[in-house]
Amino acid sequence: MITVRMNDAAAEALGFPDSGLMPTGVDAADPQRLLLGGGIVRDDSGALFAPGYSHELSPHRHTDLTGVECDANSRHLDDHPDVAVSIDHAGRPRIGRDHRIHMLRQGIVLSGIVHTLARRLPDRPPVRCITATDETNGTFRFHQIRPGEEWLRLDDLDGYADEMIVVIDAVPPDRDADRVQPNG
Repeated sequence: MITVRMNDAAAEALGFPDSGLMPTGVDAADPQRLLLGGGIVRDDSGALFAPGYSHELSPHRHTDLTGVECDANSRHLDDHPDVAVSIDHAGRPRIGRDHRIHMLRQGIVLSGIVHTLARRLPDRPPVRCITATDETNGTFRFHQIRPGEEWLRLDDLDGYADEMIVVIDAVPPDRDADRVQPNG
């Protein structure tokens, strides 16, 4: 089962539900790194990562595997040449609304690829992909869904008032009974 959650800011920016979620004009660099880098594998601790895409795993900095994975599997979508980042008078980065929307679409595409790659693992783990953008940056990250471990408050996505957030979960049908329910 695929579940898509987004806060009101992301839904409005993407024109959802009127225009659907079909992304257009998305940079292919990150999808190519994911697809050509060796898929998704597990390390000795059981954490998911994508060789050629993920950063070095740092289990010593986190209390659980979800934190390890979110750190290792995090990419700044604003690093792409398609995203214009200007600098304001105080020296802070600024990203316009259209480019924030572009990063949300990039995250939707990346989510589909991550979910496809995760289904190829023998245990077919449930996986959550999170795309978040604000006026200064945009990130994409993924992690296995585990009971008692959360990266963000799923029951209050609108509480992230300064961000547009899209969360896409993929839970294989045989794992649906194990599915983690949003905090509550």
